[in-house]
Amino acid sequence: MIAISLAICALTVQNIVFGVLYEDNPLYFKHQRADFVTDAGDLLFVLRQSLSPLLYPVTPCQALKKIGQIGENAFRYKVFYTPPGWRYRIVSFITTMTESITALHRHNNVLIYQTTQGGPFIPFKVLYADVQTGCFIFVFNQRGFGRVCRLLRKSSRASSPVPQACWRVYSS
Repeated sequence: MIAISLAICALTVQNIVFGVLYEDNPLYFKHQRADFVTDAGDLLFVLRQSLSPLLYPVTPCQALKKIGQIGENAFRYKVFYTPPGWRYRIVSFITTMTESITALHRHNNVLIYQTTQGGPFIPFKVLYADVQTGCFIFVFNQRGFGRVCRLLRKSSRASSPVPQACWRVYSS
């Protein structure tokens, strides 16, 4: 018991001193599983995102819908978005979403997919995933340019308030 307490204290001190990012902190790994997202079984709406050119498209409407699984860690998704400058036009296309893993994690915690038709495949770390509340946060960290986040909700929960735990992670 003392060893566990010391380990938690050591991780806390490490976070304070070295500024470990939320997505790299082992205390939060249980909420960062890619399969929580790919198993969601519902249309996912992007409700909020950081205002940054790193997260293209910066549009008022974006959504993801899983079509099916094509491999062990690969899925087909339909992506919907409104192109910049268009208010009432929705573009959709099919992309491959792949799960991957980063250091220290025991489960896949990265989702790689295109956000725009013909665009690059972007690796998003799953910063937070809560299947019960249908709240998910993706983070993209471009070294030298900063990090940006997307908050997604299941369509069945999109009109309800964002849960406090999810909002705290997104806001920090």
